[in-house]
Amino acid sequence: MDENMLEVREAYKRYGKTSPVLRGLNMTVKKGTIYGLLGPSGCGKTTLLSCIVGKQHLDCGYIKLSITKRKHIGYMPQDIALFQEFKICEIFSFYGTLYGMQPDRAQRRAFELCTMLDLPNQARYIHSLSGGQQRRVSFAIALLHNPPLLILDEPTVGMDPILCNTIWEYLVKLAHEEQKTIVITTHYIEEAKQSNTIGLMRRGVLLSEESPKQLMESQNCNNLEQAFLELSQKQHHLHQLEKQKGIRYHEYPTSRLNSSPLSLPNKEWFNFPRFLAQLAKNIKWTQRNIGILLFILVLPAFQSYFFCVSFGRDPSDLPFAVVSDELNGFVKSCDELPYNETYSAVLECNIPKSFSCQFMKQLERKLDLVLYEDLNLAKKDASANRVWGVLHVSENFTRSIEERISEGISTTDVAINQSAISVWMDMSNFIIANIIRRNIAKSLIDFLQDVMAACDIPRKVGDVPIRFYDAVYGSNEPVYRHSSAPGFICAFVFYFTLTFTSGAIMMEKMFGLLDRITVAGMTKMEVVLAHLVVQFVLMTAQTTLMLVVLYQFYDNPLNGDFGLTVSLLYTVAIVGIAFGYFLTELLNEERLISYAGIGMIMTMFLINGTVWPMEGAHELLKVWTRAFPIVAAAESYNSITSRGYDITHQDVYMGFVSCIAWIAIFSLGTFWITTRRKGS
Repeated sequence: MDENMLEVREAYKRYGKTSPVLRGLNMTVKKGTIYGLLGPSGCGKTTLLSCIVGKQHLDCGYIKLSITKRKHIGYMPQDIALFQEFKICEIFSFYGTLYGMQPDRAQRRAFELCTMLDLPNQARYIHSLSGGQQRRVSFAIALLHNPPLLILDEPTVGMDPILCNTIWEYLVKLAHEEQKTIVITTHYIEEAKQSNTIGLMRRGVLLSEESPKQLMESQNCNNLEQAFLELSQKQHHLHQLEKQKGIRYHEYPTSRLNSSPLSLPNKEWFNFPRFLAQLAKNIKWTQRNIGILLFILVLPAFQSYFFCVSFGRDPSDLPFAVVSDELNGFVKSCDELPYNETYSAVLECNIPKSFSCQFMKQLERKLDLVLYEDLNLAKKDASANRVWGVLHVSENFTRSIEERISEGISTTDVAINQSAISVWMDMSNFIIANIIRRNIAKSLIDFLQDVMAACDIPRKVGDVPIRFYDAVYGSNEPVYRHSSAPGFICAFVFYFTLTFTSGAIMMEKMFGLLDRITVAGMTKMEVVLAHLVVQFVLMTAQTTLMLVVLYQFYDNPLNGDFGLTVSLLYTVAIVGIAFGYFLTELLNEERLISYAGIGMIMTMFLINGTVWPMEGAHELLKVWTRAFPIVAAAESYNSITSRGYDITHQDVYMGFVSCIAWIAIFSLGTFWITTRRKGS
């Protein structure tokens, strides 16, 4: 390695079970030279460079470098890989910190490069630059710290020919005068004539590794394109010949596959200046993406508001048909009835109007009554969904009720039948139907108590023979929203942290940002910790807004320790963060991650008690549902806020135990995928 900057020997690489990308490739790059790596798209150039800079492992073979640290490499990926929300000066400052440069040195170097590459004012944002200008900024970043080895993947694509010539002149100067080693890939073969060595790559191997002059002479050609064509045809003919003889072309050495160590392992797991640079980058990205910031902060508050004003409240304005035969004979409404004590002929009761009117007076407090004269017409409207049901009162309802009171067990069957109220209901909506039934039953009890009081009989005689004392927990008039709020807030805290984490990481992965900063020396520990700090601040703001809406603006119960409640929500949020990291390693597309997140949150709403208590679920589901993420936490949250339990109660601490277990599962799963998956 005294003369060579880079050696690649017997390099094999494949992704999954696809065809190999590298098939026993050998490559040698001498110090102080320009090595032009040429080849068609898909031949493995980018994969080879990724293995050289330490982004990926080889399946077999090895890579030797004469440098020992990642900051000794200047890497320009094929993608632009720039933070679009940054200014040019901020990009230089960020990478200067990653490379360990002093701020003033980084500024001077940035000014030199901006002048040489004809870049616009450094106060310009990256997203405001043209594609060619962004590529020049990307190229400048690779040159910023003046490294001994430059790895440039298609640096001149889309650039002006004059500027391309300037860049090549600069690269030649770096190699010859400053003894820099440059490995460059390009589609423009004529550009490569300025290289000291050209490696022609096809089908995962190097066909030739010579100087441009030697290459053309050996193939008896006048230009590099023709030489490449000659070598490609020879390789193709050789492959066909081996195929006819049953020889496998560069057989993949499955018997000795063993993921080789990274060419440049990052032994420094944490560096505080790099961490601060990544943290500042995350903060700026969040601040400058107003839409995402509003989504993160405002949406939870709006969701909590909509939940409180719409979920779990008793339905109102429910039209219900009433047909009273006591009225239809001579009047059409109770308001037309005069005060007449003849309705109480059997008993000496102070009833100003018929008993059916007294009953409807109670009922109209809970339902929107619609009076009908014809029972068949009322049933027809119920079938047409104009009313939720029909209530029918017989003609002798009042006298029959009086007879039942006065005669007791001697009441005739006719009086019993005529004192009964007939109801036909639309039962298509479970909740509305049961609420209407409850209201009718409650109105009937109130009516009977009024009758007893009017007849100088104790009101309690008209009550049902069940005595309800003050509730052990909650209210004697429970609100469904109160019991479903724990599942709601836990699910949304989980979902919002999951969405932001996976979105931020996938944005960096999809545009090559994560790979580039990793090559520059950033460790995954620094990336994770910087994201966690931002997440901590954001989830504090989210949780605060949700709690203010739920417990300050509305009367949801909060009977337990507030600090314990907040601690549980933070634990739930960390589960969401861990799951977000897991999905970004498991799945490679943002679309699939979105599907997975939506599927998870929908499942949680179904099984964490928000929609329906799990006591009503199938027996098999009851067995394992509490092992599902966040379900035990929702039960724990309910026990804290509604029952006032502390951490010593099983229902409370099991929520924390479940969350911690899932954090460990997702974290270990992420680590396993990261270390085991080829190319991760």
